[in-house]
Order: sequence, then structure tokens, then C-alpha cells
Amino acid sequence: MRADLTTHGESGKFSSGGYSETRNILFIDPDQKNARWLLPDNDNVIEQRSDVEDVSNESNKRLVATAAIIEPRDEQSESPAGRLVLFNASGKSMSEVAKNVSNLQLATLSGNEIVLLYERNRHLVRATFDSSSLSKRREQEIEVPELK
Repeated sequence: MRADLTTHGESGKFSSGGYSETRNILFIDPDQKNARWLLPDNDNVIEQRSDVEDVSNESNKRLVATAAIIEPRDEQSESPAGRLVLFNASGKSMSEVAKNVSNLQLATLSGNEIVLLYERNRHLVRATFDSSSLSKRREQEIEVPELK
């Protein structure tokens, strides 16, 4: 089980509504007395998050891992570039995939590999990870042709 730590704020003076930001994720194990935070503090914003599920058994979907872009709260901008992390379903294991990531395009399970497609420094990158250990297997920058 997990729960998001979010903050809510008001938008600018002339706009309606507000905004919310996810600052951290609390992991709760029903068999344990104490819960745990994913991050050591709430000085970050989880900009994007994508769950990787094993859907091979339609009646028993299982969360394998989550990919997320985390940006320091004080460095937010219109075009954020944070660090991309991958963490397992319990939140006990987390690895940094890359820095200066502006967009997470895809996070999926292919066989026993987690496949991530993301934008880093204006380039598209495809990376694969072992679904059990979260260790990186391959990383490849994708050549994207210019549009005419």
C-alpha cells in the first residue's frame, strides 16, 4: 500500500482553481507497525510517475516497479529537468536511472525487462532494467530524424 504526500496551493491572481504537488510517497506494509517514506524529505516534487505492471495474468495484475521524475522543489520551471528514478513495489529498492530528464514517454514490462523511454538533454533514450533487481541492462540513445 502507498499514499502520496501532496500539497495544495492557489493559482495566480487572475486564474481559477489551484494546483497540487506530490512531494513524497508513504509505503505502508500491513504486517509492519511503521510506515516508510520513499524520499528522505519533502523538498522535492514528483513531476511524473508511471507504474509498471505485470498484466500477463489479467485476473491478477501485479505492480512490479514505478518510474518517476523527481525535481528539487526550488528549481521548478516551465520545462522541468529532474532525475529519473526507478523503485520497486515496496519502495525498499530505488535506483537513479538518469539526470536532466524532462519527460518520461513510456514505462512498461516486456518479458522480464522493464523498458523506459525518456527524454534527456533533448534526446530520446531507451533503457532496459532487470525486473527483479532493477539493475540496468542496456541504454541506447535513439536517433530521431528531423521533420521537414
